[in-house]
Amino acid sequence: MRPLILKELADPGHTKMRETFDSHITDRLGAGSTERDFDPSDLTPDCVYYEDDHSSIQEGSPDEILPTPEGGDNYVNVEIMLPRGNEMAMGRVTKRARDSDGNPLGTVHDNPILDTRQYIV
Repeated sequence: MRPLILKELADPGHTKMRETFDSHITDRLGAGSTERDFDPSDLTPDCVYYEDDHSSIQEGSPDEILPTPEGGDNYVNVEIMLPRGNEMAMGRVTKRARDSDGNPLGTVHDNPILDTRQYIV
């Protein structure tokens, strides 16, 4: 399946085939629905827009605002090769490992050797 190219869209033969296809669908299923076919209470209401409320924004420098544990984590969704027996197997890091309380395991460190974060692969 692919979209039609401009040449096919302009071709009278393709146009006729599309019109025939559409008419078969209408004959088989009936005309398409409109808003008038539904009770107004069943339609999605128009939302009420509010002005931006900046009162919930944390004050302070970016260094004072703590990111979420996964925020900026460069290891999630990375494909890696790991030893499995005598061979290497490909794996994908899906998420951080967590303890029974839901807290991420390990701590981040600028030196990768000292980084103790644990992941699910």
